[in-house]
Amino acid sequence: MKTRQKIYQIIYSILLAILISLNNIAPATAATYPYYFYGDFINVDIDVQTNGDMLITENQKYVFTKLVPLRGSKK
Repeated sequence: MKTRQKIYQIIYSILLAILISLNNIAPATAATYPYYFYGDFINVDIDVQTNGDMLITENQKYVFTKLVPLRGSKK
């Protein structure tokens, strides 16, 4: 029983270390990516036919921009 608890403790420690390291890596990776995008608008038209069919038309506009570094930040 003691060995099983020890194994669980080791596995838990390894998983915790992996999660902590991923938490430290992800923001740095996102900050170095120079582009981002956002949705400017999304228009959805839904036309219900007399037979119960629905005709759906969707228009979307995404804007892709390059990030501008803040003053004093390193490139």
